[in-house]
Amino acid sequence: MNKKKYFLRRNFMKAFKWAVALLVTFVFGTSLSAQEIDEVVVYSNPYKKSIDKVISTVDILDQDEISSSSDLSLGSLLAKLPGLDSSGYGPSVGQPIIRGLGGFRIGVLNNGMSTGDIAYTGDDHSNGVPIHNLERIEVLKGPASLRYGPYSSSGVVNSFNKLMASGENETSLTLGYGDSADENSASLFTRMGNFAFSAYYEDADNMRIPTHAESVAQLQSEGEEIPADRSQDAENTFGENQGISFGGNFGNDRTTLSFLIAADDKTYGVPGHSHGHGEDHDGDDHDGDDHDGDDHDGDDHDGEEHGEEESVQIDSEHRTFQARLSHDLSGNLFNSIRADLSHSSFEQEEMEGAETGIQYEQDESNFRLEASANLGNWQTTFGSNYRDMDLKVISESHDEGDGDGDGDGHGHGQYLPESDRSEIGLFFLSQLENESWLIELAGRYDSIEQEAFREEHDDDDDDEGDHGDEDHESHGTIDHNLTNLSVGLAKKFNGGLLFGGSLSHSERAPSQVELFAGGKHVAAQRDEFGDEDLNKEKSFSTEIYLRKKWGDSSLRLAIFENDYEDFIYLQRRAGSEDEFDFLQQDAEISGLEFSYDTSVNFSEYKLSTSLRYSLIEGELDNGSNLPRIPPEKLMLGLSSKVGEVLYKVDFTHNSKQDDIGLNELPTDSFTQVDFGAEWTPSSINGLKVSALIRNATDEEIRRHTSAIKDLVPESGRDIRLSLGFSF
Repeated sequence: MNKKKYFLRRNFMKAFKWAVALLVTFVFGTSLSAQEIDEVVVYSNPYKKSIDKVISTVDILDQDEISSSSDLSLGSLLAKLPGLDSSGYGPSVGQPIIRGLGGFRIGVLNNGMSTGDIAYTGDDHSNGVPIHNLERIEVLKGPASLRYGPYSSSGVVNSFNKLMASGENETSLTLGYGDSADENSASLFTRMGNFAFSAYYEDADNMRIPTHAESVAQLQSEGEEIPADRSQDAENTFGENQGISFGGNFGNDRTTLSFLIAADDKTYGVPGHSHGHGEDHDGDDHDGDDHDGDDHDGDDHDGEEHGEEESVQIDSEHRTFQARLSHDLSGNLFNSIRADLSHSSFEQEEMEGAETGIQYEQDESNFRLEASANLGNWQTTFGSNYRDMDLKVISESHDEGDGDGDGDGHGHGQYLPESDRSEIGLFFLSQLENESWLIELAGRYDSIEQEAFREEHDDDDDDEGDHGDEDHESHGTIDHNLTNLSVGLAKKFNGGLLFGGSLSHSERAPSQVELFAGGKHVAAQRDEFGDEDLNKEKSFSTEIYLRKKWGDSSLRLAIFENDYEDFIYLQRRAGSEDEFDFLQQDAEISGLEFSYDTSVNFSEYKLSTSLRYSLIEGELDNGSNLPRIPPEKLMLGLSSKVGEVLYKVDFTHNSKQDDIGLNELPTDSFTQVDFGAEWTPSSINGLKVSALIRNATDEEIRRHTSAIKDLVPESGRDIRLSLGFSF
């Protein structure tokens, strides 16, 4: 690559600093405590192996960590992990970013099956994973992710709920309140015998932010005066979510059948639209209709001289069916066989004021069949999967070019056409473990067909040349055959030390958006244009890691580099403010992830400590930076239980990001401080009372990975209370 920046060369001092910190931690940490910690099993591994015996990098959030942040989006929830971030599009939406990548490059699953949402079509679209009924989230990077798709160079987010699992009878009820957006929430879970039921409801008004909506960098780029900092409500950031789920688990020690039926509805505002320039509207009140007629004060934004665009609201309905059949074949050639079947129906409307801007309808079906066997000393899982996606996109208010006429044949028409995507995949995952070595091999072959159907119509109803049955014209099938291979090797040393690495070759087909986009994406406020001649994206990934576990301490360090051929990215068209094209060129992403956990005993008290650090860089072959690469991040968490109360404090520092892509603005650093306390009285079995002060210092938080980070920050100080009772 031209001007290629190798991670360790460009950041020698940072790498040296963390190498020293690693050495000190390694030497000092061994004397902290001799208490053993519980083994953590990876559910996404077909053999349910310990996290210390899986070569692929795996990060896990357990139920306690999830329940304390169930109001957050999936991306915001995972942002506390090294190498992960959120593409935040307001409080209701935040897609996960893994090692600088998101969207169609990562897999987001529920119970190992596709969620069937349309998050891949835009950052403003939420993931179809209800947080309230989850008991675990696993993030896979490396060879293990090939079980679920061509994601070895990026990763997979696999969430697990309690509805398809067996367990003791239980009922739990949780009530919550957050003051930043006057948010109320309630969730219920109950299991009786073979059946389980859950329901949740959440309603939030516009969130409170600590300063003006637009960033200083944005205002300066527009030549506007910078208003005084003043806490105010962020327009169009309300949200309302509700859902119910019903599941069952039947069988015995050898054969089990599980199923899930779920319905989830979501309504939320898309922020960043009440925003125009160069016009004086004398402090418009923006119609004062931001969610159920509440004006939430401060609608005039300190008298800023902005024009007004129609506010955008998204309404979605998600219906899901999942089923799993597992059978133990111990004693035969195969150890087990498993079949997964899922179907989802997703409908979404993007409302511009009172009008429907775009309506999405997607039906998706998935079937995966896999079997496990011992081939000599190798534990091997192999299988196949089929996936079919039918997407319809109906544009109501942007049929024509809106009179903008850019002169190049690109109008501001429908964002996406109707399209079909079908995938057939074959895969294997093989693992070998002996006293000294761990080896993982994984391979995958996928055949993908995509086809778009564009509407053909005349401007006038009575124009000559009636198209009749040519209303939907196919532009032909685009085929891609993908080969993905990965190998991992690790050496085990005495004292719980593991050193190893992995190599991966991966290929990805362009998504429907990258191929077929051809008009205005209403909620994102821009026109996006795909290219049906895009090549498949290839990458060669390397990762080296070190893991150490001793007593109740653990340490993990990973250094990775992904070299991409024909990397697909979105770039603003020269001379245009709102027209973007999907382009290709070679690229490189590299980084470092570090985590350290330990506990120290002080008299009768035990202090648990966690330290996380990550640094990611990305650049294109022409030497320019990749857009929206997350900055250097450092996290410190402390917790201790005193009597019946568990106290927590978390510090997260995101450095300034000034290694920016074309047409990007730099993002200032921020430090978020969260305080929490959980009281579980022994006199009332099953009761838990929690209090959390999120962003206690009322910091201005803008994530560089967010497309709207310069239009609205994240929430200011948010005091949250929750009451949980289980029996």
